[in-house]
Amino acid sequence: MPRSFQLGPLTQDLLNKAKWSDGYPAHECYAIECEKLIGFVDSQGQTGHYSPRLRANGRLRDAALQEIRVAYHLHTKGFPIVDWQPVDAPKHALEFSVQLSGGGPCFVEVKGPTWQSELSPAEIADGRTKQPKYLDGQGGPVDPTERIRCAVKKALPKFTGRLPSLVVIADDCFVNLGKWGCGPLQRALTRKSHGLFHCSKFRVIGAVALFWIERTDPVEYALASIANPNAAPTAVLPLELLDVLKTKP
Repeated sequence: MPRSFQLGPLTQDLLNKAKWSDGYPAHECYAIECEKLIGFVDSQGQTGHYSPRLRANGRLRDAALQEIRVAYHLHTKGFPIVDWQPVDAPKHALEFSVQLSGGGPCFVEVKGPTWQSELSPAEIADGRTKQPKYLDGQGGPVDPTERIRCAVKKALPKFTGRLPSLVVIADDCFVNLGKWGCGPLQRALTRKSHGLFHCSKFRVIGAVALFWIERTDPVEYALASIANPNAAPTAVLPLELLDVLKTKP
């Protein structure tokens, strides 16, 4: 990490005790972001909840960072966190809930498909998951629509539809899902033949958003979202939150 930026004691302690060795945060922009995220977690009293994963292997660390990024972004955009690990459906803890302008909460679940999920069975059998994410000259077919559908299906059991609800997909795929544009999101959710929003059991989800890092110097986030037109009235998200979930060009 560049010496021009000095990490605070909390972040430095995290790095000292971490079990990963990929050089994160390799660049000053990520060091600055890491300092903000760790400070946010500490201010929310969630250091104990996130530290085990942040100190574990790189895959668990990255998943935890994505959850924190989403929470931090919504919090700083005027939707403060009011509860961590809330439960809507029995036995299924969600990531957190945010306070809406009307005073009520909105449940948020973060899902993070990874590049490993895009590998073929043969690649997995050959040990590709143990190699770096990017290898020179390697590419392959991907189906961003299916990744989105799979993530939303996994989130479904956590919601009852009694309160506004949001699924955020903050992925680590070879190409961030958001960078494909809104096409895959629309196909996954609103296509008449296979769109999840046309299925009655998905009425408990008010909206689905994609979240990704758009710029790195400084780190800036971007979002794309689609509200569920068939959501149960109690699960619908207010317009002011939907507006935050769509990054304007």
